[in-house]
Amino acid sequence: MNSFACQSNGKWLSSLCGGTAVACLLLAAASSAFAQHISVGIKAGVPLTGLLRSNYVSGRCCEEVATQTRRYTIGPVVDIGLPLGFGVEFGALYKRFDQQSYAVTTTGFTTDDETGYPIQQTAGISAVGHSWEFAVAVQYHFFKSAIRPYVEGGVSLNRLSNVYSFQNVSINFRQLPFTFAPLRGSFTRVGPLFGMGVDVKLHRIHVTPGLRFTYYNKLSSLTGCVAGCTSNKSVDILVGFTF
Repeated sequence: MNSFACQSNGKWLSSLCGGTAVACLLLAAASSAFAQHISVGIKAGVPLTGLLRSNYVSGRCCEEVATQTRRYTIGPVVDIGLPLGFGVEFGALYKRFDQQSYAVTTTGFTTDDETGYPIQQTAGISAVGHSWEFAVAVQYHFFKSAIRPYVEGGVSLNRLSNVYSFQNVSINFRQLPFTFAPLRGSFTRVGPLFGMGVDVKLHRIHVTPGLRFTYYNKLSSLTGCVAGCTSNKSVDILVGFTF
């Protein structure tokens, strides 16, 4: 895949190309540091939890964001075999989430004998958010056979981009018209991961179905939420295919 293809097929493919480039760099570094078996491939699966929670703030006009995580994740993976049943896995998993919110434009004010109220126009807005999880996991495989159960533990860095947030929203109330709407931002969080699964060897292909749990730190910078809009617990069913 060349650079032109990455630039000409949209943001999703650009993100996938970026994750693949990172995995290739990790592979190059791993090849020079270890003299054990190295395999590369892809890992795909289904997220069982959402990346962000829908945010509804009672009593505050229009600070609402509805989010939905797409039920798929995919990305490149590099496995390095070590002695005594141990191994190290480097991976980059992509996820997508859809967001809906409102933009409220105030065009003027009207008054009567007792009260005044703004003249407003409300429009629905939407944006696609992107998530990359860069994970490093140490795995231990039981038994020496074609079917080997394993457990894993490590750390994951999650980069969220194009996220709706009411942080740093500023309005000049003296200038009409003015619009109140969420801004798009990028956020990074990190946390430990734990998992288990089975490594099945089919000729030259390793198939590794498993379950992974990640606990991320809270993002207090996402305002408009009592405890942050992100979901701290991430649970994924994953299947890897490496060669």
